[in-house]
Amino acid sequence: MLTQALRPGLIAFVTANDEISIMAVVIFKALSYLFVINHFVSGVVNQKRQLRQWLEKGKL
Repeated sequence: MLTQALRPGLIAFVTANDEISIMAVVIFKALSYLFVINHFVSGVVNQKRQLRQWLEKGKL
């Protein structure tokens, strides 16, 4: 009941701030993707570094 009463106001608020909210979502998604990619790349780099250290020490 409460959500039905609030829905028109929410729709008006969202349409008024449509561009801002879309930009915020896009920026947030871009930052999260960058964080995931950075995490993955740093993990791969660390694995390569570990392999190189093992090879230098003669463990492999």
